[in-house]
Amino acid sequence: MVRTIARMAIILSGLYSGLALCQALYPSSLISSLKDSDQDGVIDARDSCANTSLGSKVDNQGCPITELEYHNFDFDVQFDTAHYQLSSDFYPQLQSLASF
Repeated sequence: MVRTIARMAIILSGLYSGLALCQALYPSSLISSLKDSDQDGVIDARDSCANTSLGSKVDNQGCPITELEYHNFDFDVQFDTAHYQLSSDFYPQLQSLASF
């Protein structure tokens, strides 16, 4: 029993001294520069858009990716020869374009 306690004391003291003497593999300045505060997958040192919402798609600089939507609107009007004023027949189309 005494031998078992002595062995356990030696093992525990060895573990404790090993933990007390060990050092971090990387310096703390490097570890802090690799942080990703907003958890978007881009480290803070390279993150141009901090505090992006969680789960949003981001580019390599940490900015949200905007998806462009293209819209097409046909506005076919005709002017009288040598006139710059729009005929009143085309006002509904113009209003539709303005609303768009």
